Amino acid sequence: MKKLVIILIFLNIINVSAQNHLVPIPDFLTNFEGNISYKASLKKYLYSGLSENIISRVIVAPSFTPEYIVSIESEKEENFIFYRSFEKMIYRNEDLIEKGLVKKIERKHKINKELANLLREILFEATSRTRYPPNEYSYTSKGQKVLKTKHILDGEIYYFVSSLNNVLRAGTSHSATYGTIAGDLEMLTELMKLTCFDKKNEIELPEFANRLLIKIKTS
Repeated sequence: MKKLVIILIFLNIINVSAQNHLVPIPDFLTNFEGNISYKASLKKYLYSGLSENIISRVIVAPSFTPEYIVSIESEKEENFIFYRSFEKMIYRNEDLIEKGLVKKIERKHKINKELANLLREILFEATSRTRYPPNEYSYTSKGQKVLKTKHILDGEIYYFVSSLNNVLRAGTSHSATYGTIAGDLEMLTELMKLTCFDKKNEIELPEFANRLLIKIKTS
């Protein structure tokens, strides 16, 4: 029994440690051509009309609710947090969205330059420190070591993209544990989203963001 407890604790430590880094992702959110996959559809409908000069953006793809984007945008020397989603999921509803039969939901909230730069730095630092999680193995009845196949379970997948000095970075997380860096980045995204709907949420955004930046830089 003690051995089982120790193993479970050890596995939990590995899992939490892995979630202190976003996982690298292909550049489908930044530089794709002719891709008609679901991921390309996310970019097509959520990026539409936004500046080609990316500051920081997060696409969130839940399992059962509509996908959305939270983005830091700059217009005429003013900075905004921008939110966009649809009343129905993009997944399996591309035709309806293309025909304008699905309502688009957009919100925009003006922020100062200092907060915009802070949010940009956080996402750039996080996406610059991506790391693949450690492989997990099992053993056959004959004692052979076999690599476990990883399956993505239900939850929310986050795609983070950020740029600084013409360098573009990207990383992803999947329903990470709160308190880990990946989990806190997901919480930061939620705070940014909520700020677009109610400016009162901006009050705690800078404090949370500053703590997270220190956490990322000292991890």
